[in-house]
Order: sequence, then C-alpha cells, then structure tokens
Amino acid sequence: MGRAGSFKVVATGDPTPTFTETGALPSGVTLSATGLLAGTPAPGTARSYPLTISATSGVTPPSTQSFTLTVATPPTAASCR
Repeated sequence: MGRAGSFKVVATGDPTPTFTETGALPSGVTLSATGLLAGTPAPGTARSYPLTISATSGVTPPSTQSFTLTVATPPTAASCR
C-alpha cells in the first residue's frame, strides 16, 4: 500500500496566483489551485512523472517550473518461517 505525501508550491503575486500542472500525475495524486501537490499514489504507479507547474495571476506569461515527481516502489514484507 502506498504512503501519502505532500509538497507545497509557492508563488507570490497580486491577485494571489493559482496553480495548474501540465503532464501526467499518478493516480491518487492531485495539484490544488492553491499549490498543494498531495495524495497517495495508487498501487502500480511507481515511476517518474515529468510535469510543469504554472502559476498565474492574470499576467502573461504565467510563471512556470519543471519538476519530476518520483513514486518509489513500496517495500515488501518478508515472511519468516
């Protein structure tokens, strides 16, 4: 079973910027309009996810930053006999 995680993206501006992502996020993970990347990746989603996060406050062009979200394979439990 996956573990929950979160990461807060921050940008300043007036009005307060909103955030969007371009690229695929693993199932179970979302980016909120306030910049919180959070969730529990679904089983079978372990890999790297390249994405770009944009912050916009109505000024063109928006600010962007590229990221790579890496979802690791969870450890497996060993059985003892």
